Amino acid sequence: MTRLLSSMFILGFLLLTACGGGSAAEQAATEKRQQAQSEADKELQDLIARSPQIRLLSEQIDKDPDNAQLRYTRGTLLSQANAPTQAAFDLDRALQLDSTQANYYLAAADLYFSMENAVKAARILESAPKEDPAISTQLGKYYFYLKQYDKAEAALKTALALHPKNDQARFWLGCTYRDQQKNDEAIAQLAQAIALNPELYNAQMMLAQLYANQRNDKALQHYEIAARLDTINAEADYGKAVYLQNTDRTQEALAAYRAILKKDSQYTNAYYQMGTIYVAQKNYTQALQNFNIAARTSPAFADAYYMRGWCAEQLGKREDALQDYEKTLTFEPQHAKAAEALQRLSKP
Repeated sequence: MTRLLSSMFILGFLLLTACGGGSAAEQAATEKRQQAQSEADKELQDLIARSPQIRLLSEQIDKDPDNAQLRYTRGTLLSQANAPTQAAFDLDRALQLDSTQANYYLAAADLYFSMENAVKAARILESAPKEDPAISTQLGKYYFYLKQYDKAEAALKTALALHPKNDQARFWLGCTYRDQQKNDEAIAQLAQAIALNPELYNAQMMLAQLYANQRNDKALQHYEIAARLDTINAEADYGKAVYLQNTDRTQEALAAYRAILKKDSQYTNAYYQMGTIYVAQKNYTQALQNFNIAARTSPAFADAYYMRGWCAEQLGKREDALQDYEKTLTFEPQHAKAAEALQRLSKP
């Protein structure tokens, strides 16, 4: 098969090869770009060889390089194939050719966001038509990640003005309020997001945590719903157990931690939290056993060694305590309590 030439890179290649002379730094930069261009071109050719869809689109683009829809379609396929450089070229080109299509803006912005370039993602959507609520919703999300909360709030309210039953806009507005410590507003928005879509796991978890911070038992309901939505991850079960512990329902908390360990016997924090309950009960032997397992399941967990050492000290096991305090400082050199304990026990 005749090797397909990547039309997406011809212009860039011509511009690069036309540049001559300049300083040594400019020459080195040019050579670096040429190498990157060559590698990107080779990667595209590999994708063309593997994907009949991308091959067909590339053939069509070679014949019609200024077809925005073809560029957009290939860009989305390249993005899905984890080829972000080539995808960005196509999606940027699609926008240059047709700046009226909301899905072009959304696809390009999402790609740059996935490449950890939220600034570029936001910049793309700032220039997009705002008639589509999805544009303002995504823009609000990017502003949230950039911690530009006033802009996030404005964008998300624009999205809600266009489409009041927008669960994603409600969710991101709730996130925005939460990060600004506007907890009542956050709860109101997250509650509305869940009313629109009860299967929003992150909204259920965030709402549970906000209620937990208020020591409001509504937290339990949302932790339980989140646990049903994700039966593999024990995050929601753990949140519920911690809430029960923090509200002095010790036996319920212990039962909840044990239930987590039936699902996942390596869940370090469950062992650790059980240990803290036994410490509060002055059951240092049982506490030490739990901290011991926590340290074994997470060998770099400094606090597990510290608490194990503290329990050993209460049980009169001075040498064991010294070793654990030293180990704590190995993993966390600034651990003040371990340093203080080590100094205390080291005195003659």
